[in-house]
Amino acid sequence: MVTLYSAWYCPFAQRAWIGLVHKKVSFNYVETDPYEKTGDWMRVSRGTGQVPVLQMQGAGLDAAVAVPDSLRVLEFIDEAFRGQGADLFPRSPAARADALYWTDFPGRKIIR
Repeated sequence: MVTLYSAWYCPFAQRAWIGLVHKKVSFNYVETDPYEKTGDWMRVSRGTGQVPVLQMQGAGLDAAVAVPDSLRVLEFIDEAFRGQGADLFPRSPAARADALYWTDFPGRKIIR
């Protein structure tokens, strides 16, 4: 089971959401107010208090996993769902580096 904790207005959370859709991963969406730092939310977000956070259990995992940060979410789902949907990151090191550069571009150049 895959759950995405997200906020509709957050471009970083949208990046993770788009990645899940692109990989054709079925997931539960939980709209989350990251400004409400409740004990439960801080536990789910592994102390970051930020969206997105992807939680996953089952599917061959030894234990449930919580992945904060949109870039880490993209890397995780690309590996966890290899062969399902189109790859997010190429296998070639040079092409992968280029894809990671452009994936991170909004955080470095657009949103400050």
